[in-house]
Amino acid sequence: MSVSLEERLRYHPDPNRRAWSRSKRQVEARRRLIGDHVDLSGKRVVDLGCSGGYFGFALADTVSSYLGVDADEAVIERNRDAARQRSLTTLEFRRAAITPSFVRSLAPVDVALFLSVFHHILATSAAYDWNRPPDFDPFDLLHALRERADVLAFETGYPDEGFEWCERLPPMTPTPRAWVERVLREAGFRHIEVIPAGAARGPTDGLRRRIALAMGYARHPRPLGGRIAARVLQVDSRDNRDLFIARNGRP
Repeated sequence: MSVSLEERLRYHPDPNRRAWSRSKRQVEARRRLIGDHVDLSGKRVVDLGCSGGYFGFALADTVSSYLGVDADEAVIERNRDAARQRSLTTLEFRRAAITPSFVRSLAPVDVALFLSVFHHILATSAAYDWNRPPDFDPFDLLHALRERADVLAFETGYPDEGFEWCERLPPMTPTPRAWVERVLREAGFRHIEVIPAGAARGPTDGLRRRIALAMGYARHPRPLGGRIAARVLQVDSRDNRDLFIARNGRP
């Protein structure tokens, strides 16, 4: 695997460390943002592409059950060990490929988290061994999630983020935000709430991020100033993604 286990845990911090904020991404800010818009108390949650299981460990005392799914066997075993060490009986971790048939095999849940994974299914990447062209319709995954989850918290990569897989994404027109809204509605979700890029704020926010935001870092497509600011100031472009809350029933 091109991305090492240590590198993946820098993406989602290690729950055994106190300094959870030591992450490449503002994961705690995203968790708070989701919690501000979705009632997670006592809910059944599935987290597709859970990586280090950050959301499960953070929500262990809040949800009634959490299932974290990832194709990486090493990270899943590490998550299971961490949950056992902390006696977190509400957490379950399962190694599986994220496919429509797998999602449809799950029991219904209240909330599904599908964060920063869909673009790797739409566009193959050298970053992960599991990331190969799918033998299923990627958009059927969203249909399957609508069948199994009352609420979907969704985030995906955008073509202007500067990674090697961006050029292989389908055209997200007229804007990435409008494109995602459309595909979620086509999957059958009745209510879509868009939380704009840049809404998440974490303890690591500072002058660099504020300058980048002022230069258009949080707009899509990003203007030249925003792209330059992100590169020069080393602001993680993945924290520039919109968060979508899609619901089956009433908002």
